[in-house]
Amino acid sequence: SQSQSQSQSQRILIVDEYDTLLKEDTYGNDMVLDADLRSDEVIALMTETWALRQVLPRAVGSPDPLVAHTVVADASDFQAQVNQLPAYAALLAVYHEDAHPLIEREIHQMVQSAAQFDAAVHGKECPYVVQLNDEGHPTIAYKHGDDYTTKLVHGYDTAWLQFHERDEAQAGGLSPASGGGPLTITNESMKHTLSLSMPCGSFSYAKLASAYALVLGVSGTLPAEGSVERKICHDFGIEHFYEMVDIYNNTNSENVFNKSSAGPERGVILEPNLASQHNRLAQMVNATANVQQRPVLVYFDTETALREFKKSGDFLATFPPDGDVQVEEIVPSKMGEGYMEGKLRFAVGKQHVTLLTADHTRGLDMVVMDPEVKEKGIHVIMTYFSLDKTEEIQAMGRTARQSDNGSFALVLDQSAVLETFEGTTLDQAGLEGHREAGTAYQHLDELRAAKYGEMCEERRTLVQAGNSARRHQESTAYREALLAYQNARGDGTATAFRADCLSRLTKISNSLSSRIVRVAINADATGSMGGIWKSGLPDVIMKAIERISAVAGGQGGVVFKITAYKDYGELPKGEPVTRSSEWAGQDEEGKVKLSRFIKSITPGGGYCKGQVGGEEAVEVGLKVIADEVESGEAEPVDLLVLLADAPPHPLNRGDTLDVSDAYTHTMETDYRTESARLAGQGTRMLCGYYGNEAKQTFTEMAELTQGKAFKIGANMASDASSEVIANVVCPQVLEIIGGADMVDQYNKQYNNPLWRG
Repeated sequence: SQSQSQSQSQRILIVDEYDTLLKEDTYGNDMVLDADLRSDEVIALMTETWALRQVLPRAVGSPDPLVAHTVVADASDFQAQVNQLPAYAALLAVYHEDAHPLIEREIHQMVQSAAQFDAAVHGKECPYVVQLNDEGHPTIAYKHGDDYTTKLVHGYDTAWLQFHERDEAQAGGLSPASGGGPLTITNESMKHTLSLSMPCGSFSYAKLASAYALVLGVSGTLPAEGSVERKICHDFGIEHFYEMVDIYNNTNSENVFNKSSAGPERGVILEPNLASQHNRLAQMVNATANVQQRPVLVYFDTETALREFKKSGDFLATFPPDGDVQVEEIVPSKMGEGYMEGKLRFAVGKQHVTLLTADHTRGLDMVVMDPEVKEKGIHVIMTYFSLDKTEEIQAMGRTARQSDNGSFALVLDQSAVLETFEGTTLDQAGLEGHREAGTAYQHLDELRAAKYGEMCEERRTLVQAGNSARRHQESTAYREALLAYQNARGDGTATAFRADCLSRLTKISNSLSSRIVRVAINADATGSMGGIWKSGLPDVIMKAIERISAVAGGQGGVVFKITAYKDYGELPKGEPVTRSSEWAGQDEEGKVKLSRFIKSITPGGGYCKGQVGGEEAVEVGLKVIADEVESGEAEPVDLLVLLADAPPHPLNRGDTLDVSDAYTHTMETDYRTESARLAGQGTRMLCGYYGNEAKQTFTEMAELTQGKAFKIGANMASDASSEVIANVVCPQVLEIIGGADMVDQYNKQYNNPLWRG
C-alpha cells in the first residue's frame, strides 16, 4: 500500500562488507531472542529447587547421598516434588493464568537441567572462574580461548553452577573457581544474575532486508554473475551491482601472489603432513622476518591450529623469547578495549611476526609508516585452503595496500587439503601431479568454486524450505501482536489481544526449545567389517546429521561418540580392544572430528581360540559408554547404536577365555551386565546386525534396554545399508526432540518404510 511504502521509505540499511551477509554464520542462521524473567519469586523457586535436589537419591553410586556431583536418580519424582513447593505456586500467581503453560514448561526445563547437573562434569567440559560481570556482580565466567567471559551462558547449568559455588564458599573453603581469592557468589549476588529464560523470538538474517525499502552496501569481493552467491543477493532483494574504480591503485593480487615464491609452486607450498608444514612455516617466517627484516602475518583456520604451531618444536626452536624476531598473536578470545590498536602497530614493524585466526582476514587496516617496510612490504601467509575464496582475498588484502609492496603465500598441509576436498575427484597422486606442473592452485580453486557453490545452494534450499522462515514469520507476527496489545490496553479490547499474544508466544517458545540428543555408536572394527568403516559409517553420520537438522530445525540436534571395538586377540599384541572418539556435534568442526576418527580406524583381527561362533568383544564397547557415564565424565547417553556382524561373547563376568595357546583372559564383564547398566542410566540400544548370527543376542540387548533390534543388508558399504540405519536412528532421535509429529514429518519427507513407533 502507499502508506506502507511511505513508512518503509524511511528505513534504509547501509552495510559495510555486505558479502558478510552471505556467509554461513548469517545467511541460514537466526537471531534468537530470550526474555529474562527475574523476580523474588523466581529466585525463591530456584533456591528451593536446589535445596530439594541436594537431598534426593542419586543415580550414580556415592558413599555420601548429599554429594552434589552426581545426577538425580528419578527426574520425574523430582519434577513432581518441585511442583508442590510453595515457591512454585507463588511464581505462577504472579502471572495471568493464560501464561501458566509457558511458565510451567520453562520451569520443567529448569528442573530437568537440575536433575542432570553435575558440577564436576560441567567444570571439566566448560572451564570457568568467578568474575564480576558488567554490572559488578560476581558470577560465572567461562573460558573462551585464553581468557574468560561472563557473557557466555550454558542454559540453566550456569544457574546451578552458581549455587554450587555459593555452597562451596559457605562450606568454609575457597572454591577453585575463585582462583584462591575472596571473590565468591552469594545469595545477594544471585538476585542480580538468576532468571528464567523465556524464548520469545527468532528472526532470520536471510529475511533482514525485507524490513527495509533500500539496502546499500560495499564489498571488495563481488560475487560472479550466475553464482549461487549472486542468487542469494537476489534473495536479499539486492538487484543492482556497480563496480567502482580502485582509487588506491592497489597492487594487482596476481602479482602479489607471484612474488611469494619462485618455481612451479607459485605461492602454493604443499607439505605432506602437519609436522612438515610447521617446519616449512618456521623456515619461511624466519627467512622473511629475520633475514629480510619484514613484517609477517600468518593466518590459521582456528585458534587451536594456531596453538598447535606455537607448541611445535620448530616454532620453539626458531623463535625463542629472547630472539631477534618478536611474535605476537591476534585472536578473538583476547579481544578487549584497546587490544587491537597496539596489535596493529606491532604488526607492521620490522622483524615482527603476528599470528592470526581466520576471524581477522578482513577489517584490519595495516597502516605502514616505516619507509623501509613500505619498500619491502608485508608478507602474508595462509596456512589453510579456505572453501570461501573471499576469505583468501581478504587475507591477501592485508598486504600491498595503497600502492605499497607486499607478497602472499599459501603454506598448506597436504593431508588437510585432501580432507577438505573429500568426496571430490582430488586424490594424493593428482594433487602431487598438479604441484609438479605448477597448476595446484588453479585446480584447487576450481574444486573450491564447485564445492562452495554446492554448500551455498544447500543453505539456500534450507533457508527457503526450512523452519527458519516459518519462525521469522511467527516472530514478526508476535511482535505486531504485542504492538496491537499495547495500543488496545485502554479501549477494552485488551483481553482478546492478550490471548492472541500468548498463543503466538507459545508457538514460538515451542519451536525454539532445543533438545540435544546424545548418541553413542559402537561398531565392530574387526576384519569382516571393513566396508562400514570405509563408507557405510561416514554415510550414516552425514545422513543423520543432515536429516535431523532439516526436520528438527532449531528445536534440537544430535551429538555423536563413536567407539570401535575388536576382540581380545588384541591384548597379547599390546593393543587396546576399544578406541573411542570424543563427543562431537553437528557443526562443521564436529563433522571433521568424527571423520578423522573414522579414518584412523584400521579394521582387522577378530579371532580368539576360545570362540564358539565368531563372537567379538561387544561387551567391552558397551562398558566404555557405561563407565564414562557412571564415573561422571559424561552426561547420560540417550541412544546407543550397535553395528556388527557377530554377537558378544556368551561368557559371564569372571569366566576365562582362551585367547591363544599362550594367553588366557578373565572376563571383566559380559553383555547382560552392561546392557543392564545402560538401561539403568536411561540409555536405549538400537542393535543393527548384518546376517543372522547376532540376531538373538542383539534382540535380547534391545529388549533389556527398551530399544530396537533391526537387520541391515549384507553389503555394509552400500547406500541401501546406510539408508536402513539412518531410517532407524533418525526417527528415534527426532521422537526425543519433538515427539510423534516430528517423526511423521521425517517419514513423509524421506519416505521411510521402517519406522513403526
